[in-house]
Amino acid sequence: MATGNVLLLLRRSPYDGAWLAEALDAALVAAAFDQRVAVLFLEDAVFALLPDQHGERLGVRSPGKIVQALADYEIDRVYVCSTSLANRRIRPDSLVISAEPLDTAAQGRLIANHGVVWND
Repeated sequence: MATGNVLLLLRRSPYDGAWLAEALDAALVAAAFDQRVAVLFLEDAVFALLPDQHGERLGVRSPGKIVQALADYEIDRVYVCSTSLANRRIRPDSLVISAEPLDTAAQGRLIANHGVVWND
């Protein structure tokens, strides 16, 4: 287990309050303080990875800009649950950023290799 590594597990829909946006903001702050950050999108959080969202119509921030800013903060370890994608009929090649699809076993290994795991 690497103690300097932070993993965010994001499960909530991008439009279920401010949970997802605030978690992504926390990831950016952690990265700004030289933490090695990884993000795993699970369940309804995978919707944050889709293009052409208009959160302002619902009075909330659209996740796309924050998601696309991850690389600017050197957060290049982005993963997505392959089962969550399949259950929602989302193709990995349709996402706004490159995210590595992981099965359940790979997700377990990813979690085990991080010293800090934040779960929304």
